[in-house]
Amino acid sequence: MKIQFDTPPISAEASNGVSVKYSAARHRAPRWRWYLLLSVVLALPLFLLLRVVWGVMLESTPALVMQEQLVLRAPIAAQVQMIVEENILVQDGDALARLEPYGGNPPPAETQVLQSALSLAKERLQILRQQLRRQQTLQRQGAATLQEVEAIRLQWLQAQEQASVIQRDLLVNTARQPDATAVELLSPAPANVTRRFMQQGEWVQAGDELLVLQTGKDTWIQAFLAPEQIKFATPGQKATLVFMNGYHAPAIVEKVLQETQRMPSERAESLRAQPPSALVVHLKSLQPLPTELNVHRLPLNVRFTPRWPWD
Repeated sequence: MKIQFDTPPISAEASNGVSVKYSAARHRAPRWRWYLLLSVVLALPLFLLLRVVWGVMLESTPALVMQEQLVLRAPIAAQVQMIVEENILVQDGDALARLEPYGGNPPPAETQVLQSALSLAKERLQILRQQLRRQQTLQRQGAATLQEVEAIRLQWLQAQEQASVIQRDLLVNTARQPDATAVELLSPAPANVTRRFMQQGEWVQAGDELLVLQTGKDTWIQAFLAPEQIKFATPGQKATLVFMNGYHAPAIVEKVLQETQRMPSERAESLRAQPPSALVVHLKSLQPLPTELNVHRLPLNVRFTPRWPWD
């Protein structure tokens, strides 16, 4: 049996020497159309490849915009008679808060709460003491283990510490100040009131936080370097600040802290293993940042410029 194959046609427009008329849509497409289709298909893979190569060549690390902030605390135990609102501008010497000391009349509600808490703590302490004695007796009889006795002893010590703390707070709360006068707290510099912790009429203890002031005098970038990026922790190292809106600004490393810190949870990347601690460096922008980017704790990325051997 002999198989004979037909000669393939020379052209799609002729069959066995007979001209075949095709419609215009079935004619051979120009070559540039194939090039256009190929470029559209390869555009996205090439873009992703360039991003990967760019990320490898220029290492980046998370960072935050930091601004100088002052925390105003209560110098004495008193009642808040006046306190400014949030998000207002104050000038140097403006009144921020006015505190009225107890004057021998501590807040009765707070005193009653502390007295009740102290009574409950003493009752719990007495019960734990009895349980400890019972467990010690059982241990001598061989009916209780040493671990059970130590567990009750630990609870008894913690209850004793809690009772001491409540008793100290009660003594501080009932301390009398017969000769104290009202205290007015003034702004140390022009600033913006960003946070307020107390309301008018509330009672505060000495050291309680009242306000947070943002002076805006000093702004820096705080970057968190992984241990393998320690080569960039050098004063004078060049970098580029990359904000989330696409704004770029040149910067240099100004200071390297001599201790490690935990990376803020809001800057941790879920797809990468995060080190338990990071080296912290302060960078200074070489050009003024726009007003909309000059925000405390604004997230951004810092892209370091590699140092080549010929630099």
